Amino acid sequence: MRQPTIALALTVVLTAVLTGCAVTNHLERDGSVSSQARVLVFTDVEISQMTASGLLEPRAEWTQAAEGFVRTSVAASLARDGHAEVVYEEPVDADTAYEETQTFKLHDKVSESILVHRMGGGGGRLLLPTVQKSFDWSVGTQAQSLKRRLGADYALFVYLRDGYQSAGRVATSLIFAALFGAALPAPQQTGYASLVDLETGDVIWFNHLVTGANSDDVRTSAGGARAAQNLLDGLPL
Repeated sequence: MRQPTIALALTVVLTAVLTGCAVTNHLERDGSVSSQARVLVFTDVEISQMTASGLLEPRAEWTQAAEGFVRTSVAASLARDGHAEVVYEEPVDADTAYEETQTFKLHDKVSESILVHRMGGGGGRLLLPTVQKSFDWSVGTQAQSLKRRLGADYALFVYLRDGYQSAGRVATSLIFAALFGAALPAPQQTGYASLVDLETGDVIWFNHLVTGANSDDVRTSAGGARAAQNLLDGLPL
């Protein structure tokens, strides 16, 4: 059997690398959303480098730059639509701090459940038929603590993960493609955004983002803005 040529190897790798189309999928709860709202914004961004062996190593400087660009773009988007961004301030009271921390942790779990059981993350093996006909998720009325303390109407959570291949990983991929005619996995840009009504605790909108390996570089202002734009696709504010 003839071995793949170097040209074929390059084609395989480049095809994988150049596939950078963003795919978003959002869900929305029935009901109206306030105009000129005060929105509490949380961003959770981590950018990594993929080593030759395929491990993802977080890079602090990349993460800091990307999170800054994403947050700036989110704030600008809210301002264009007439909304005001509210900056989270740590509470002084220990009981309040604990209550709000628990709300954030619950939101993480609820988001995970939406991705897995409603949107089919993990290959769709854990989809729950009972939650397919409606979008009814909540973090509970303890979210009112944030509304009372900070005067916000909604909380917008933005979660983003991305990565870039090291020179060693690129070289390993070329060798693998030359030998086996297939490309090694490359980092993907993934994330989600959710909007929570702080009066009821209801998740009223959720958007899931998956982008190919050649997504815009979020370590740049333009790339961070594009990622934020994709994450906010369909935001009802």
